[in-house]
Amino acid sequence: MTAFLRALRAEAIKFISLRSSRIASLATVAVVIGAAYGVTALTHQAMLSGDVSAAGGLEPQSAFLMVLHYGQIGSVFLGASVFAQERDNGVVASSLLAVPDRRSFFLAKALSALAFGFVVALPAVLGSYAARCAVLDGRTVGSLTSLPGGDLRLLTGYIVYWSLISLLSFLISSAFRSGIVGLCAMLALTLAISPYLLEFTSAARFLPGQAGAQLLLQDAPLAGDLGPKLGLLVLLSWIGVFAVAGFLSVRSWAVNHAEKGVGS
Repeated sequence: MTAFLRALRAEAIKFISLRSSRIASLATVAVVIGAAYGVTALTHQAMLSGDVSAAGGLEPQSAFLMVLHYGQIGSVFLGASVFAQERDNGVVASSLLAVPDRRSFFLAKALSALAFGFVVALPAVLGSYAARCAVLDGRTVGSLTSLPGGDLRLLTGYIVYWSLISLLSFLISSAFRSGIVGLCAMLALTLAISPYLLEFTSAARFLPGQAGAQLLLQDAPLAGDLGPKLGLLVLLSWIGVFAVAGFLSVRSWAVNHAEKGVGS
């Protein structure tokens, strides 16, 4: 436990001290909140002026949800960077020498990726919601969701989803031993491949991005939808699979060759 707590503390220090992590976190929060305010203001003004086409098919009350959808890129980047900051930069050997227990090393990094995703998601999601409420004089999403819990359930879903996506991004990076691969794979799965495949096969519902998106449903699940509970279970299953793969990959790293990216 002592080794684990030491490793966890080291990860927190790295996150705070590394300029790239700070910039990515602050930029994600600032851009998401600013974009949520801007999109809501533009669509609201378009509706008031009667120029519906200027709103681009968006509703003022829910326009900020589009921003939150693309804002997950920040969480994906942070998760991949937890791995890339050492492995891709060739300094992982020093870390493994400092924390020789691979289980403590891997678990500390995984929990860090989850925590960093949450730390970014909380202000970004709540801040974007506050920004759109400021434009709409406190009006809630309200009638746009028929599920129990209303706006609170919806916002909680986004925070949980962003946090888990950050963790999954780290785990995929670990499994493939590359932060770039993890980043690209997650962006492709969440923003491109799974939405495209869903048009052709219902099996795409079980991909991590689509399964996790069930947490963000505004209405009761339709026939064929996984629903929030099953969607969360499927996403956690993906996390479990890549947690095993990632740990097996980390366990096989040889310290004397780690800086060259060579396993034992």
